[in-house]
Amino acid sequence: MLLLIVKPFSLFLGSLSTTIAEFIGVPSSAIFVGFKFFSQSSSILLIALIGLLFLFRQLTRKPHEVWYEKGKALKQAQKYEEAIAAFDKSIQNKPDYYEAWFEKGLTFESLKKHKRALVCFEKALKINPKHDSVWLCWYGRGVNQHNLQRYEAALESYTQSTRINPNFHTTWHNQGLVLIVLKQFLDAIKAFDKAIEVDKTHYEDWYNKGIVYYELEKYREALTSLNEAIKLKPQSCEAWNYKGIVFYKLEQFTKALAAYEKVIEIEPDFDNVWYNRGLVLIFSKQYQKALASFNKEIEFNPEHYLAWHYRGMSLSQLELFEEALENYNKVIELKPDFAQAWTHRGCALTELERYEEAITCFDKAIQLSPQEAAAWIDKGRALNYLQKYSEALDIYEQAMQLELNYCYCLAWISQADALESVQRYEEAFESYSKVTQFEPTGEFDWSIKALALCKLKRYKEAFDCCEKALQRYPNYAYALYCKACCYADQNDVTLAIETLKQAIQISPCQTKNALRFERIFDPIRENPQFKQIVET
Repeated sequence: MLLLIVKPFSLFLGSLSTTIAEFIGVPSSAIFVGFKFFSQSSSILLIALIGLLFLFRQLTRKPHEVWYEKGKALKQAQKYEEAIAAFDKSIQNKPDYYEAWFEKGLTFESLKKHKRALVCFEKALKINPKHDSVWLCWYGRGVNQHNLQRYEAALESYTQSTRINPNFHTTWHNQGLVLIVLKQFLDAIKAFDKAIEVDKTHYEDWYNKGIVYYELEKYREALTSLNEAIKLKPQSCEAWNYKGIVFYKLEQFTKALAAYEKVIEIEPDFDNVWYNRGLVLIFSKQYQKALASFNKEIEFNPEHYLAWHYRGMSLSQLELFEEALENYNKVIELKPDFAQAWTHRGCALTELERYEEAITCFDKAIQLSPQEAAAWIDKGRALNYLQKYSEALDIYEQAMQLELNYCYCLAWISQADALESVQRYEEAFESYSKVTQFEPTGEFDWSIKALALCKLKRYKEAFDCCEKALQRYPNYAYALYCKACCYADQNDVTLAIETLKQAIQISPCQTKNALRFERIFDPIRENPQFKQIVET
C-alpha cells in the first residue's frame, strides 16, 4: 500500500526541486539527471526507511509490550499454557497493564478455567474501569460467572456490559439465558427481543423465546417464536419437538403428531420424541398406536421409566391388565419411589378383581406421596368393591382434605356411592350435588357429572353432559355407560341395553366391572337380554 504513493510523492519532490534549482541557477540537464536517479531509487529508499522504522520500534519496545504481543500470538496458535506464561511475564514488567490481564482472562476462559479467568477480568476492571473495551471485560466476567452457575452475578455483569455497549448481540442472548434460569421470564423475553433487535438472524434467540413463552403458558406466542426459529433452521429437531409439545398443550393433537413426525423424519432417535408422540396418542385415545410409540422410545432408551409407565397405561386402556401389571413392575424396578406407578398398578389389580393386592399398592403410593389424591380415592373404591363401606368413607374423608384437582368429581361420586350403600341417602344426595357444581374440563368429568345428575333424577341435564363427552370422543365407553344408566333409571330397558352393548364393544372389561356394582341396573338384572350381554 505504501508503494502506491511512491510515484506521486516522487513527482511532487521532482517538481519542487526543479523550481528551487532554477531559482538558484542549476542547469536543466543537471536537474534532469538528478531527478532520474531519485525516481529509480525512491522505492528502495522508502522500503529501507520502513525497515529502519520497524527496527527502531522493535528496539525501543518496552518488555511488557514484547511479552504481551508474544502471548497474543501464542493464544492465536491455541498454545494456551505458553500464552499464559507470556502474559504473566508482561504483567511482571507492568502489573497494571489492563490489556495483558484481559487477554490472560480470555485465555483461561478458552481452557475452561473459569475461576482463574474471573480473577483476571476483575483485575482488569479495577485497573481501568473506563477502558475502551471495558464492556468486553464485563461480558467476559459474565460468561465465566455464568459457567460457574453464579447467575445473579452473571446477570449484573451482562447488564453492565449492555449499558456500555447495547449493540453486542451475544451479551443480550446470554442475559436472556441467565434470566430463564432465574425464572425471570418476562425480563428474559425482553433480553431476547433486544438480541433480535441487534441481529434477527440468530435461531437460538427465537427458539429460547419460544421456550419462555411456553413456560408462561402463552402458547400462541410460543408457536410464533418457534416458527421463526424453524424458518432460520428448518432441520432443527429441538424446535419441531417443542412445537409438538405446545400443540399438545393446546390439545391440537393432529398438529402435535405432525410436528413429532417431522422430528422423526430428521432424526429418528431424537431424545424423547417417541415418548412425546406416545403421550399425544394416549390422550387422543389411540392406545394401540401409543403402545407402539412407547415401545420405540424404550428401544432407544430402555431406562426411561416414564415411557414404561405410560406403556402400562396404554395396556390398561386396551384392557390387557396382566401385561400392564408386568409393565408397572418394570417401572417400580427402575424407580421404586414413583408413587403413580404404585397407584396405576393398584388400578390394574382392581380391574382384575384382586382388591386386597390393589389396596396394598395404594397404601404404598400413599406412603411415598401422602398428597397423591388418586391413590386415596382408588383405595376407597377398592374398599367399596369389598363392601367395606365404613372404611371406604373414612378414606374419602381423608381424601377430601387434599388438593383434588382432576380427582374432584371422582372423589365426590365415589363418596356418594359409599353413602348410598349404607343408606345415608341425604348425605349421598349432597355428595352428588357437589359433583354437579363442578365445571368439567374433559370427557371423564362430563361423564361423571352425567352420572351424578342421573342419580339426582335430572335426566335432561345428564343426557346433555353425556353428549358433550361424546362430542369430544364419539367412542368414549364411559360416556355411553353413563348414558345407559340414564335410560335404565327411567325404565327404558331397550335403549339401556343397546347403549350398554356399544360401551361393552369398546371397553368390555371395564364396562362389565362397573355394571356389577351399579344399583341402577338392579331392576333389570334378570332381564334375559341384560344377562346375555353381561355374561357373554
